[in-house]
Amino acid sequence: MADVSFSVDPDGLDRLHGQLSAIESGMQNIGNEAACYDPLDLGPNVDVWNALQQFHNDWSNGMSLIKHNIGQLLKLLGQAADDYRGTEDQIARSATPQSGQA
Repeated sequence: MADVSFSVDPDGLDRLHGQLSAIESGMQNIGNEAACYDPLDLGPNVDVWNALQQFHNDWSNGMSLIKHNIGQLLKLLGQAADDYRGTEDQIARSATPQSGQA
């Protein structure tokens, strides 16, 4: 039977958590940019503005789903990092001789 090696970097999970949060925030801001124009900012024909508004609506709907999924992932990443740290602490305490014991 092959040896199995498994390692987890709780700090790496925390970094991934932060990176995903920043990505989600940046994606949300992209959609907000599309909503800040007035129809005449884009020329006399409102077709471009209408298309931009449709993009914004579609983007907002998609972002709601993405935000929910990223939120669930962030929760799991945070919990995993905490759980692995807790397990490491328990192992370290168990491996450390208690005072007064041989």
